[in-house]
Amino acid sequence: MNEDKPTQYRIVHLMYLITMLASSMATFGAIGFVVGLGVCAFWGRKLFSWSLAECFVVIAILIIMLGLFLPARQSVPRGSTSYCQFHITRIGLALENYHRKHGAYPPAYLADANGKPLHSWRVLILPFLDEQTLYDQYDFSEPWNGPNNIQLLDKTPRVYACPDTEHFHQQRQEFCTSYLAVVGQKTAWPGATGRKKSEIKDTMSLLLVECDEPNIPWLQPRDLSYDQAIELLPATDPDSFRGHKQEGFFYNLLGTRHVLTPQLSTYEVGYGVDQNVWASLIDIDDGVTWNSRTSEGSTNSRGPLKIGNCLRLSLFLILALFPLPRILIKLWAIPAPSDQSKPDPEHA
Repeated sequence: MNEDKPTQYRIVHLMYLITMLASSMATFGAIGFVVGLGVCAFWGRKLFSWSLAECFVVIAILIIMLGLFLPARQSVPRGSTSYCQFHITRIGLALENYHRKHGAYPPAYLADANGKPLHSWRVLILPFLDEQTLYDQYDFSEPWNGPNNIQLLDKTPRVYACPDTEHFHQQRQEFCTSYLAVVGQKTAWPGATGRKKSEIKDTMSLLLVECDEPNIPWLQPRDLSYDQAIELLPATDPDSFRGHKQEGFFYNLLGTRHVLTPQLSTYEVGYGVDQNVWASLIDIDDGVTWNSRTSEGSTNSRGPLKIGNCLRLSLFLILALFPLPRILIKLWAIPAPSDQSKPDPEHA
């Protein structure tokens, strides 16, 4: 019986250490493994009087167990803001080359006799994006969602999606576009006809904008109308904002959207920019000079509180401090020094 007791306690200790490491990694990510090991080593020395050799043995066992039971990490490539900027600029180059060949930008859509949109400008510029094969597979005799064309939906050119955003729809396939035109008479995209570059008086006006909220399939001949853009782009709801964000532990700091101009320059418009600024950016001939300061937005805008991270941090702190009461009880249980050791003056 006496031989079983120490083994029983060591199993409990090992269970605590594994739980501590799991909680630390769930809270802090990969660096949490180092944090968890530090906490475990501290309590091992203080509470269990482990020697350095015992600490190293326990750490080695934990590393082996984690290596056996944790799945291999699969890295998901994440694009940076600059990479997203490269995508929208490349689309702008394709539009510029289309303009040089045809004398105007492509129409926002090709329509039937009744004015119903059938094909998107994103299909028309495929040859200028080195996607000639995909363009040849597209059938202009049927609408974008016809039996042949719908099969091309899952062949979204990478350039149409910002690498920082994942888009899912039918069968959870990536196929939506991150970059939209704003369609209207006062914009660079009047509709079923193409706009000449010479008609755009404001060279810093909006040609394309990064906007993921509508979840528009890249083949669909649909973009933002002027009224939709004025309502959607200045939206101040942090839950619905899908521009670039800076990851934080408790909050995500809301960032910017990319905008492309007819001069193929790009700039970023911040979260919280009001309707008047967006209207001046969209209008191609309003006489308003673009000012970078007016498009910075709110620098203190943040998303909703991350409840999951708060709970994980709370659990980590509880586990990290869990052995503390046992140490305090041991300190309180130490008896006061006895006076019997002092010599009796009468017997001296």
